[in-house]
Amino acid sequence: MAVLVEAGSFIARRDRLDECWPMGSEGFIADAPNGSVCADEYLIRIGFMGPDSTSAFIYHAIAQGLTRFEPDGSAADFVTVHQVVGLLTPCHWLIVGSVDHEGHQIRAARWVGDESQNSDASGRIGRLHQMACHRRWSLIGKRGKIALSSESPIAERPVFKKLYL
Repeated sequence: MAVLVEAGSFIARRDRLDECWPMGSEGFIADAPNGSVCADEYLIRIGFMGPDSTSAFIYHAIAQGLTRFEPDGSAADFVTVHQVVGLLTPCHWLIVGSVDHEGHQIRAARWVGDESQNSDASGRIGRLHQMACHRRWSLIGKRGKIALSSESPIAERPVFKKLYL
């Protein structure tokens, strides 16, 4: 499987969340400041629209016990990934690339050890088939572009804003 990389993405290792975060990975999902959580067996991703909200969440994650960097400067328990730029920190446990979804290229990331997705030389991660997204988000095409849509109208979902300062 793979997780979506859209705008700014905070991607954490599920195994480290289960060890460090209060109530594990389920607690992490519950603490997400927005409804953009995507997850697979190895990773959990939260999307952010700007660097300020991403930075605030990074500080919150460190306060919860996650480690940002290994001694060599590479990503430890989590990493930030930009949709256009890619990895913002060297990372030995994550591959970022593109996947084909109904004729459209979508940025996604996968765990290095996940053999269910084969990576080819062009940087494509493999076929995106049933991306596990929190709140049942699905990918739809709109005038040649990719957008995210929920099964329920957005007006019916409460929006919670959390401040992590």
